[in-house]
Amino acid sequence: MQEVSLWKEEDKPVVVMGTKRKEGNFSTGVEVVIVAVVVLIATVAVAVVVAVVVIVVVAAVILLAMVVVRVVVVVVEVVVTNSTTVDKLNAVSLIWFTLQILVFICPGQSSSSG
Repeated sequence: MQEVSLWKEEDKPVVVMGTKRKEGNFSTGVEVVIVAVVVLIATVAVAVVVAVVVIVVVAAVILLAMVVVRVVVVVVEVVVTNSTTVDKLNAVSLIWFTLQILVFICPGQSSSSG
């Protein structure tokens, strides 16, 4: 007796990687692994970028605090002590140099405020 098949020839399931699927349907284990690896790489990349940005911001804030403290100390020394003209010129040049450094470090902040 001849065996009767309910499947049409193009609808027969194909076994790939232990999962039954129809032709043209990409849902195998390989694709899932590839997507997981891509998501993992993207997550790590975003985390690295965020970490670098945080480190740069923290370093800039620490440098800014050090510079501000130095300028305040110089200004207080010049104002409180009986300083000569040379000391005042040195203080002014130090403040000018500090402002140049700040403009170089954070051009976005200084240009947006102006």
